[in-house]
Amino acid sequence: MRLSYIVPIYNGKDYIIRCLDSICHQQLPAQDYEVIVIDDCSTDNTRDIINDYITHHPQVRLLCQPENHRQGAARNWGLKEAKGEYISFVDGDDLVLDGVVSALQWAETTNADMVYCSCYHEKTP
Repeated sequence: MRLSYIVPIYNGKDYIIRCLDSICHQQLPAQDYEVIVIDDCSTDNTRDIINDYITHHPQVRLLCQPENHRQGAARNWGLKEAKGEYISFVDGDDLVLDGVVSALQWAETTNADMVYCSCYHEKTP
């Protein structure tokens, strides 16, 4: 596993699909990455939407926190579960832009400890 995306989410039904699509439509083979979505006790149907998405994208998995602990705790749980050599934190209302593959290749070539990739923050109401 090369890359683990960690995506904390809370009541993100309006934008989680766009976020996941932006990750899953990168030019990485599915076996090279995983997407760990941590639901922080959403009260809308975010979990149902993610579970439907998982049926077509097995590299995505959903973890559900038993209590609302905010993004920090969600990211920490994701880190414990991650199997990738590299980690990317993506908020549920972010869109990952093209360039992840070249950034990952650069990190592997240079043995970089950290690489920053472009992302787009989706403004929410």
